[in-house]
Amino acid sequence: MGTRWIRTRTRSGENRDFTLFFRKVSPFSNHFPVNFNSDESLNYSNNVEFCCNEQFYMFNKASLFGDERAMREILGSKNPKEMKKLAGAHSIANWDERIWNSHKDDVMRKGSMAKYSSAAHLRFALFLTTGSELLECSPFDRYWGIGKEINEAIGCLPDGIAGKNRLGMILDEIRETMWNDERYRNEREFIEKRLAADSEYAMKTIAKLDLIYKDQAAQRFALHRRWPVVIKHCETDSEGVVLIPEWARSPQITMASLSICPSPPVYCDFEMCSKMTNTSSTPAKIIISRRLASRLSIPESLGVPIDEAQAEVGVEVPNMVEDGRYRGNEGLEGTVVKDPGGGRGDVIRVRAAPEATRRSDAHHRADRSMSPSNNREKTSESRKMNRRERRAAEREKQLGKDSRNVLEDEKGAVAKEMDNGKMMR
Repeated sequence: MGTRWIRTRTRSGENRDFTLFFRKVSPFSNHFPVNFNSDESLNYSNNVEFCCNEQFYMFNKASLFGDERAMREILGSKNPKEMKKLAGAHSIANWDERIWNSHKDDVMRKGSMAKYSSAAHLRFALFLTTGSELLECSPFDRYWGIGKEINEAIGCLPDGIAGKNRLGMILDEIRETMWNDERYRNEREFIEKRLAADSEYAMKTIAKLDLIYKDQAAQRFALHRRWPVVIKHCETDSEGVVLIPEWARSPQITMASLSICPSPPVYCDFEMCSKMTNTSSTPAKIIISRRLASRLSIPESLGVPIDEAQAEVGVEVPNMVEDGRYRGNEGLEGTVVKDPGGGRGDVIRVRAAPEATRRSDAHHRADRSMSPSNNREKTSESRKMNRRERRAAEREKQLGKDSRNVLEDEKGAVAKEMDNGKMMR
């Protein structure tokens, strides 16, 4: 998913800007890896080092109720999903949901403040969103997020957001507090000068940071698996050097800095159609139907074993555009897909040759068999068939019942005639 900056218009014609984010490749995610210290945990005054804001949040669940075992296990974990499991309602002693609910927003605020205070490169990303509203586009969470994934949210903005988006609102508050903090005046003035010179500076830089953090996620995963893979770090390319000042560049990724166990990459596999790059049109066909959780790209050509990667089913090509323009070279090479049922799908490539941009009938049939809409059609047909079968069975049953009734009536008539005959004799 990552991070995306968009501009919308209200009904009154005013601009309204949003920064949408989800998954740990976004610096605004609680799962984003960054080491920071805090002595503000609930019922625990010691200074503790955390590897991400998710760990701080889950640690506070345990410290609030004095569960030292859970506190140790959460600090010992390198996986945000595992941290969440260790801090579940059934895992922490003396858990009381009502008590926790009265503290959780303040805990999120303290952890986020410590996170961005500790890292200039993350503060830079946060300051770039000034003037916009941060939205956590989690389709799974209507409290911290908006209950919609990024592409779905774009179609609903500026109105139509059902979730509370508490994480986004807290980040907005923290950004405004830090923006007015004298300690960060130089950073604020740098961004103000760049925005004065180029009104699109924030949008372009956020798009670049999104690629940088996806690139870094790929590096972390390759290092974690000890693959002999070198992935270009796009932070120091010509565009990155122009957009990002030296003080805002992220630390170099090393084995020692892998404080979080990286998840396998999720990426879309096709070769860019060069004739269509940076135009208002999009490629005629796309490999995948719906993309819910793409995070980064590691092309197979770099030596990554194909079975080591995970992928979700992706979006239609029109949903892969930014500002109406197709970005063919932004993390869309090298794709593995799953079908809606969770099985692995075939890797299909769209090559630069014009004839290869049109899918064959066999591929089209394969796509239809994998598509959710086709599955819905099959389900509908199955239901219709079941209804027909039930009606047929009911008719047969009724016919059988009617036949039995006729037979019983005939038997009764014969018996009556026989009785009448006996009485006459």
